[in-house]
Amino acid sequence: MQPGDKIADESIMSLDAFVHCTCIRDGRAKPHPFPEKFMWDEAGAPSLSSDPSDEEWEAHDRWVQKSCEHEGYLAPRVWAT
Repeated sequence: MQPGDKIADESIMSLDAFVHCTCIRDGRAKPHPFPEKFMWDEAGAPSLSSDPSDEEWEAHDRWVQKSCEHEGYLAPRVWAT
C-alpha cells in the first residue's frame, strides 16, 4: 500500500484515548484501602501487588474512580473516527 491509496472496503479506524490526572502520583488523592499492596504497573497506572483477591481489586478500582475530583482522569474519553 502506498500513501494516498484508498482502502478497498473504506474501513473506518477509530481511536479511544484518555489522560490520567496526577492526583494519585502527587499525593493529593484519598488514602488507598491497601497501601501495602499499592504499586504502579509498567504502563504507569495504579495497580496492586501480592496476588490481590477479587474483593481487593474491586475496592482498588472503586478507589481509583473516587480517589480525587477527576475520577482518575483529566479528560473524558474521546472517540475519534
